[in-house]
Amino acid sequence: VPRPPNAFILFRQEYVRLHATQKTLQSNMSKDAGEAWRALSDEDKQYYKDLAAVEKEKHMAKYPDYMFRPQRKE
Repeated sequence: VPRPPNAFILFRQEYVRLHATQKTLQSNMSKDAGEAWRALSDEDKQYYKDLAAVEKEKHMAKYPDYMFRPQRKE
């Protein structure tokens, strides 16, 4: 079961949708998205935090017994 997306992941998805071209490397896109995220005001970040809260609620409804349990690679 995948984890629910956090605020930055939701921001990055939108950022890539708006700024990606066929020649854009994902590593550069991630770096640019991170810089853009850090430049956002707290009010703008709150929009994505609210979206993340909604996604978390949907995730909890769909997977009520879900609990994140990281696995160590051996």
